[in-house]
Amino acid sequence: MRGGGLALFLPSAALQATTLFHPSSSAPPLLLRRFSSFASILPGNPSRVSWRRPSTTASSRFGPSARPISAMAPSYKPEDARVPPALELPPPPLSKFKIALCQLSVTADKERNIAHARKAIEEAADKGAQLVLLPEIWNSPYSNDSFPIYAEDIEAGGDASPSSSMLSEVARSRQITIIGGSIPERSGNHLYNTCCVFGTDGKLKGKHRKIHLFDIDIPGKITFMESKTLTAGESPTIIDTDVGRIGIGICYDIRFQELAMLYAARGAHLLCYPGAFNMTTGPLHWELLQRARAADNQLYVATCSPARDTGSGYVAWGHSTLVGPFGEVLATTEHEEAIIIAEIDYSVIEIRRSNLPLRKQRRGDLYQLCGSLFEIQETLVASSTLFPLYNRSPFLNPMFSVRLTSQQGDSKRHPEKRLYSFSEGAMPRELQMHFDRKATGDGIKLKNSGLHEYTGGRKILLT
Repeated sequence: MRGGGLALFLPSAALQATTLFHPSSSAPPLLLRRFSSFASILPGNPSRVSWRRPSTTASSRFGPSARPISAMAPSYKPEDARVPPALELPPPPLSKFKIALCQLSVTADKERNIAHARKAIEEAADKGAQLVLLPEIWNSPYSNDSFPIYAEDIEAGGDASPSSSMLSEVARSRQITIIGGSIPERSGNHLYNTCCVFGTDGKLKGKHRKIHLFDIDIPGKITFMESKTLTAGESPTIIDTDVGRIGIGICYDIRFQELAMLYAARGAHLLCYPGAFNMTTGPLHWELLQRARAADNQLYVATCSPARDTGSGYVAWGHSTLVGPFGEVLATTEHEEAIIIAEIDYSVIEIRRSNLPLRKQRRGDLYQLCGSLFEIQETLVASSTLFPLYNRSPFLNPMFSVRLTSQQGDSKRHPEKRLYSFSEGAMPRELQMHFDRKATGDGIKLKNSGLHEYTGGRKILLT
């Protein structure tokens, strides 16, 4: 569980037998819950209900303890199936809007790629799109040799990042939200596969660094090792935008259902995955994974691929797609360049969740999805170091800590927008931290606290 931002299934039977963690793990003890009810269905347990015993009436068909589903639901403890508890789906800023999936051709000419992407975004905006999604690695050939050459310093911006600068400018001028596919990012001595999200004001609302690197070896088909040049990201990314709450993943991230489930539990309306599946896995898994993520979590899933170029070193599958919350394909294309315009209607999410009330039927008495991605309301920050509040909150334990690294925000609206880091912990639905502007040395003095400094953990960008 080290790494807290991702999710982990904790089957209760296993929890009764073992801690499930390496002896050196810092996983919080309170995450290792015990469930006595699970023992009642183990083979040989005298309290186990016999599902094969003869029965002549509906009321006794499933044994003496049978009850209607509505009455059984509380005993299942569905609210405990997510830790922290799943958030209610937040009211979106708008119920319907148009999304554009820009399936673009990519060449070795970076300036051409940037101009080409801009033209596609503007065309999509002209057709009424309020959200535009670009492909994975749209400004560079997809290769380990190319990543260092085409990488940009997104934080520096300007001439150091012409790709993100273009996205910012177009988002502002057309007043649209842009999920900027992904580009190679240079940060210090590291390279990342990074997706930038720009709001209608042209400001960077957040960025997602690919968490799961594409390291595969299918003999005779395809071998690729992103880890030769790229560093894995350390944070799930969920962003509130003018078109709803969006969870971001990049390509290989879509294979890990825990990430999508975590986003759904934090109230995402839509999951966006810029990706570039190949000619081996694409035909088998590309649409399958999108429909699975959408159906499992009962929300919208949008993907965007580069167009196929059979003459390039890496050949993309294409087939950019929008999938609805019932797992149905709403819009897709083939492998050529295309701009798909489709409508998203968030009211359908509630309808499908009413048709199949999975959230009310989960067995929190048997299993849990644990994660530490949660909302914090920032009120005032004045320094580069924070101290944990675990002795003041019944929701936290001594394994939870927090630190702060500098990242300036909008000086008018958000004087101190920062990058926080967290270690593992069991989090409440909401946690509010209120700080005094009383910096002391290299730290900050918090109200009613004087705890130990912590400098490790996981990163979450709060916007």
